Amino acid sequence: MLGASAKDAVIFVLKLGLISFSIWLLLSVTGLYPLKAFSASCASTLLNALGIQSTVLPGENPVVLADGLNAEVNDLCAGNVEIAVLLGAVLATPDRNRKERLIGALLGFLLIAAINPVRIWIVLWSASAQGLKTADLVHDLLFRGTLLFTIAGYYYAWYVLRVWKRAGILVRKAYKY
Repeated sequence: MLGASAKDAVIFVLKLGLISFSIWLLLSVTGLYPLKAFSASCASTLLNALGIQSTVLPGENPVVLADGLNAEVNDLCAGNVEIAVLLGAVLATPDRNRKERLIGALLGFLLIAAINPVRIWIVLWSASAQGLKTADLVHDLLFRGTLLFTIAGYYYAWYVLRVWKRAGILVRKAYKY
């Protein structure tokens, strides 16, 4: 027989899975073109800032052309799995009120949207600077590891440290002056 803590954990994991799958399905069906285009454009801008000529070909899956490399930015590059898991975890959290969960979900989405272009840029930069084998390694290992730590780190900061609440307090204090 499961204890109360174990039962709560099982319910949380089931909710997380159901919510994450629903969000992932919604993102997959509706498409992530704005997020893919944003990620591709930002990555291209960062490459250009480093002196690596790049451009973006628009399309359902935008393509970043950089240093002889054609990199397609697809749904996975846009972070659909990461968005779904992070939002699922935040929205499934039972001991936070609706407002805290919605703010947490919004901030989590914005974090993933900000990190994805940087991840794409790092992979494309490593391909230009070190070659495709290094870029493959960076893409396969660092890419996934970075997002795993981003999701876990964000959830820890949101749930345990309540960083967003502390930031709001600092902002309100700053407006008083």
